[in-house]
Amino acid sequence: MKRGQTTLHDQQVMEVNLVSSVGDTERATEHTCTAGEMRIWNSIIRRSNPRTAYLKWGCPNATNFTFSMTEISQHMENQTPIFSDALCNYPQGRMVGIRIYPRGVASGRGTHVALFVHMIQGEYDNFLPWPFCGTITVSVLDQSGPGGRDEISRVIKAMPHLSAFQKPRNAISCTGYGFEKFAPIEKFFGPPVVKDDKMFLKIEFSGCA
Repeated sequence: MKRGQTTLHDQQVMEVNLVSSVGDTERATEHTCTAGEMRIWNSIIRRSNPRTAYLKWGCPNATNFTFSMTEISQHMENQTPIFSDALCNYPQGRMVGIRIYPRGVASGRGTHVALFVHMIQGEYDNFLPWPFCGTITVSVLDQSGPGGRDEISRVIKAMPHLSAFQKPRNAISCTGYGFEKFAPIEKFFGPPVVKDDKMFLKIEFSGCA
């Protein structure tokens, strides 16, 4: 294949890694934590208990859960990253974490929120097939009314050849995969999303246990 050509597989991945509700068509990319960020995140993981996703009704190969993020105004003012607890995609499954930059990074700094998914070491890693090969959908929930509909959603299709999806060698893989431009800052932290300095993210897994 000549340099610059795009395979059918690449085209399919490009189509999957799109924003469903904010209008961009940026592809997902790998992004690496700094050493200082890794120390902070490791401390958070050690102090908390892992959370396990629930099976989706009528979808035997899919799980999801919703978790809250607090002190949003403080993170915005100090421009500090937000790190999730460890999240397990299935009972006795893989552990992952979410890293968010409220004021963005790289090409999206100052205009877009950046969001990346990381593999985290889990108790059952030696029994699981690697690399991770499933799909992760991250949605920001609208709190303006009943139902908690998805205000913003992004689909992340795992790329098994990337280091971000290999079996983690450390407590948290330093390289994550996601979007430098997950969503515009004003939309991600808009009034429908943030209430009482709190917001909710829904994470859905499908395809790979």
